[in-house]
Amino acid sequence: MRDLARFRGDAAFGSWLLRIARNLAMDRHRRAGRRGAHVGLIEETGEPGDAAPADPGLGPAEAFERRRLEARLASALGRLSEPDRTAVVLHDQEGMSAQEVSEVIGGSAGAVRVRLYRARRKLRGWLREEGT
Repeated sequence: MRDLARFRGDAAFGSWLLRIARNLAMDRHRRAGRRGAHVGLIEETGEPGDAAPADPGLGPAEAFERRRLEARLASALGRLSEPDRTAVVLHDQEGMSAQEVSEVIGGSAGAVRVRLYRARRKLRGWLREEGT
């Protein structure tokens, strides 16, 4: 909250706040990259052997498979460029509209839709290569 006074009101407060969160995440990712560690969705989803079940309604085999697929998706997401990854996560995981994503990453809503299309096509290709 120390920088709240710097909010100029040029955009919606939520967009401004998301931009700060995005910048912090990017900084964290860069620092982790210098240490040779990968920071991404894998931290949230966990490795296939983790104890926390993916879904209480799933059996052990299904939960294991779901975590394995989530790990593969996280790995594929890590291969995307930062703007592509941000757009996919904000739109597909966080449920933001193309317009809202455009306010965070810049550009128009149409450009975000094109970015999403191309990023998803890359993800599908990479996942198919792995047999997922």
